Amino acid sequence: MNEVADRTHPSRGHFSTGSARSSTGLARWAVRLAAAAPVAIGTALVLFGAADAIGGPDATSDNWVGVLVGVGLLAGLLAAVVGFALGVVATPKHEPRWGLWLPLSVFPAVLAFFVLGEAFWWE
Repeated sequence: MNEVADRTHPSRGHFSTGSARSSTGLARWAVRLAAAAPVAIGTALVLFGAADAIGGPDATSDNWVGVLVGVGLLAGLLAAVVGFALGVVATPKHEPRWGLWLPLSVFPAVLAFFVLGEAFWWE
C-alpha cells in the first residue's frame, strides 16, 4: 500500500494542513480589506507628519494635504468596517475562525485608535 495515501477517517471530513488561505471569496475580500485599512491610515498619517515637519501647522490646515489626510483616514475606517462585516458574514459559512482573525480584529483596533486619538491626542 502506498505510504502517502490519504488517511482520513470515513466518517470525518478531510482536514488539509496545507495553505492557510480561505476557501471563499468573501473571506478573501475580508482579509484584503482588513489589510488595506492600516495601510491607508498609515499613509495618511505619514503624509500628515511629513507635511507638518516640513511646513509646520500652516502646511496641514485648509489645503490639499488636509483633504488627502481626511480621505485616507476615512478610506481606512471604511475598509476596516467593510472587512469586519465581511468577516462576520464569512464566519458561519464554514470558514476557519483562525483564518479570519485579521478582519475581525482590525476594525475594533481602528475604532479604538480613533476614539483614543480624539480623546487624548488630537484637539
